[in-house]
Amino acid sequence: MALVGAAASTGEQEEFTLAHACTVLALELAHLRNLAEVELRLRRELVDDLITGTDDESACTRAAAVGHDLHGPHYPAVRPQVCGCGHCWPTVGMAVLVSQGRPRAEALHQVVVRELGSPTGSVGVGGRCDVPGIPRSFQEALRSLEVRQRSRSPNGTTAFDELGLYRILGPGGYYREVSQF
Repeated sequence: MALVGAAASTGEQEEFTLAHACTVLALELAHLRNLAEVELRLRRELVDDLITGTDDESACTRAAAVGHDLHGPHYPAVRPQVCGCGHCWPTVGMAVLVSQGRPRAEALHQVVVRELGSPTGSVGVGGRCDVPGIPRSFQEALRSLEVRQRSRSPNGTTAFDELGLYRILGPGGYYREVSQF
């Protein structure tokens, strides 16, 4: 805030008003920052609860509070976090997205590349699901990510429903996939 063009006629009342306006603006900006931090925390907690399994009604209510509609098909997507040097470190964590509708593979990878600032990396996308199926689909996204990372071209996006025989090959007990395949 500033007084423009009134240098010669500025008095104590104008200075008091300017100082008060600056204080009010600072309080409003701090309030907005706190709201943004709370919303980000709520989104993270919601995604954590969705991928581990939660009450459908509670999830839908909390999702609506942050502006997301959980009705209809969703697709979890995962990508390992990348450190500043561009290396993937599984212990750092994962970026998890629960997308409403099927994400386009190449567009998703380009957005992730741009947002995380690394031109390399893998993204795994789970199968179509409703709220109760998100934990299963999240595990499918992890499987898709694993297959993509071990492939000849580890950079890009792989969807679970495109894995074919790779759904059942590799480590782990994928007996459900064997019977479905």
